[in-house]
Formats: sequence, C-alpha cells, structure tokens
Amino acid sequence: MKKKIGDTVFCIDESVYSEHIHKREKYIISNLKDEQFRIKNNNGKLVWLPVRCFSDQLPPAIVEITIDDEIRNENNDCIEVTVKFDNNERYWLTFMTIEYLSKLLSDHQEYLPGRDLIFVNSLNREIIEKTVQELDIKNELMKEGKKY
Repeated sequence: MKKKIGDTVFCIDESVYSEHIHKREKYIISNLKDEQFRIKNNNGKLVWLPVRCFSDQLPPAIVEITIDDEIRNENNDCIEVTVKFDNNERYWLTFMTIEYLSKLLSDHQEYLPGRDLIFVNSLNREIIEKTVQELDIKNELMKEGKKY
C-alpha cells in the first residue's frame, strides 16, 4: 500500500491496539516510516502503528449472524454459523466444542484437520456472537470462514 502524509486509511485490524484504533474507523496519516503510519488515535494522541492494521478500503461490516443448526448440547456439539456483511457477502464457520472433538477423536478417528473450525468450550448465542466479533476485530473472520 503506497501512501503519503495526509492520505486517509481505514482500520482493518485493531487487535492489540484497541486502546488506539477501532475497526472501520477512518484515520489520516500524519507521518510514515518503514512499515508504520503515524496517526491521531481515538484519544487525539499521535501514535505509530503497523501498516498491516490499515487499508485503503473500508472493510465490510457484519449485519447478521445466523446460527444455522440447533444447539442440542452446549458442552458437546458441532454447528454451522453464517455471517452476512453489508456488502452482501456471506461466510460460514463451523463451531465445535472441545468435548465433541474429544469424543469424535476417541470414537472414530486418529486425527482431525483443524482447518475452518472454531473450537470453543461451550456453545450458545452469546459465545458465538462474541467469537465472531473478536475474529472480525482481529481481521481473521474472513480468513477463518468459508465464502458462500
């Protein structure tokens, strides 16, 4: 991303910098060096932050989180969740409890590839929504999910 002083960028990854920046907020570059931008943070202070936290494009916002399957057992289940964004893209994720994984391994398999799986201790709407939001804040949601 080739940028210059005065250009506008959008936060795409606030992860460990949440006290300074928020996802989808707009920031103006006041200085740059190496792989860092200097921006005025949410508290009005100038800070240096990694370029990887920003993009030219406003990232899409989550508009809907749908639990596609009935949760039969909060501590022992595997379900799919669909996330819809304001640009009409949809992604799905598979949530699996640790107990479900353990039983699956002991009953049927010696191994299980972990791609596209989100492991949680228990399943309920609150945990699912919190997990989806945290993945989004870290810019990992679209990487972890599968696009429809």
